[in-house]
Amino acid sequence: GQKRLSRPSSDETLHENAGGANVDNNDDTLPDVRTLQLDWEAERSVFDDDASFYVSIAQFKDILCPMTIQEIYMKARNPRRVFAGIVDQREVNPNVTENGIGYPNYKAPPIVFHTHCDGTCFPWYMMKSCGTSDFCPTDNIRVRHSWPKDGKGPTWGRYYAMLMYQGESYFMMIDSHSRFSPHWDMHCVLNLQLVPKTSKKAVLSHYPGAYQSPEQLLNHRFERGAMMMCHAHYTKNGIIRMNSRAFGMLGSPHLQPFSAGGFVVGDAKFVHEVPFDPYLFYVFDGEEILYSVRLWTHGFDMFTPMNNILFHNYGRHKAPRFWSIKGLNYVSQQQLGQARVKYFMQSMKKGTPPTRMVSDEWAKKHKVDREEKIYGLGKERSLEAYYKFAGVDPLYWNISFDFCRNLSLGRITPDKYHRRGHEVKK
Repeated sequence: GQKRLSRPSSDETLHENAGGANVDNNDDTLPDVRTLQLDWEAERSVFDDDASFYVSIAQFKDILCPMTIQEIYMKARNPRRVFAGIVDQREVNPNVTENGIGYPNYKAPPIVFHTHCDGTCFPWYMMKSCGTSDFCPTDNIRVRHSWPKDGKGPTWGRYYAMLMYQGESYFMMIDSHSRFSPHWDMHCVLNLQLVPKTSKKAVLSHYPGAYQSPEQLLNHRFERGAMMMCHAHYTKNGIIRMNSRAFGMLGSPHLQPFSAGGFVVGDAKFVHEVPFDPYLFYVFDGEEILYSVRLWTHGFDMFTPMNNILFHNYGRHKAPRFWSIKGLNYVSQQQLGQARVKYFMQSMKKGTPPTRMVSDEWAKKHKVDREEKIYGLGKERSLEAYYKFAGVDPLYWNISFDFCRNLSLGRITPDKYHRRGHEVKK
């Protein structure tokens, strides 16, 4: 059966991922994805117009969020079947700011409360026509508001955004500073349909291609090969952090060992089986690798899509981040959140003899293991098998199997690549 999307047993609150991926997007030899898109236009008959999408967004004081919402509906093939859930973390500002985005002067809300979609999440100039239209995107938008000071990091926002899901066919999680390819909803479905039949459960995920200005969107510089999450490294704290690299167009979505916080989409069953964890307080590094492991151990394979379905602004250097407003007990709660990552990952101290960084006894004493049956690892594949699949040596903090290098040298064909993902299930 499906797992319930449960509330945490504590009384606390939310946030959004501020980006930070290591992205290499400078390969000028890659083919133009528009050729692929034209081929896909002939395959529209396989797209189910009754399929619905839920787009999960957690935003933290992000002035780009309204334009992201606008893009979702302007670029969708079937916008009437697209629903969005926004965790809106902003401060009261009665003024109208840039791009015509208004900030109504709300009275102080509780930590999290439901509200309507106004100019803070959708441009006012687009809402003016809603009175005479039979469809207005705001009809499909659900919002929860919270004060930034009450936030507790990325997964809190993802968790509360998840709770606004109402049974749509597909679940997609993105960051609040994204832009979209035309007919992105059709491309998601077609990519998922092209996943090899050997993968019974699958999601699409990667670090989206980079954009920093409207000019890049107009001259199609961003429409190059998709970024593949094919290698990673250990941080000094013993946590795996992923990197990515652009590849040319491939014949099908490509299997990879990692998923990203800024883009993941699949049949909505994945969020029932692997719900977002509300207890990773203030965690940035560690969120993505833990969710990757949870997906994989629950039997989900992760694939890079064939093309860029959306694009991410990685250049927001002066934008507010959740760590810029440190809430009550920030340091101690962040330490517990990081310990939770290391507990589930069974992270080892570097070197010999093998010693766990977070013991079972310590985790139980400090409640780092709470609700493990819901937010812990799955039973379909083991953690040891994941480390083997991803080429990770958890004792010496080495990641020896480089997916990027072996693919670029032609040592792994897509068929062998997919088989490799299934050889280590048991």
